[in-house]
Amino acid sequence: ERADIVMDAFMIVRSQAIHDARYRERITEVDEQVRAHLASLIREAMDDWRPDAEHVATSLQTMIAGAFFQRTTAEDPDLEPVRQDAHAYLDRHLRE
Repeated sequence: ERADIVMDAFMIVRSQAIHDARYRERITEVDEQVRAHLASLIREAMDDWRPDAEHVATSLQTMIAGAFFQRTTAEDPDLEPVRQDAHAYLDRHLRE
């Protein structure tokens, strides 16, 4: 239940960015920090260093944001396909 409240707040704040440049600027900063953190984790998981960690992080972050969107705006969404695809995507990129 607490996770739902946090996700609702996340989506409410993000929706403010549609019309408010200050929100958009701050959300962009946070997104960049999250993406950099994901890229760092992805780089650590890769067998060898490759420049596509940022690409993988951006795609993964977009999948996560889409899942948040579905979870907060739809009744009982089936997110299992997204979870499976995210795992397959990471497996493909981390083991290439």
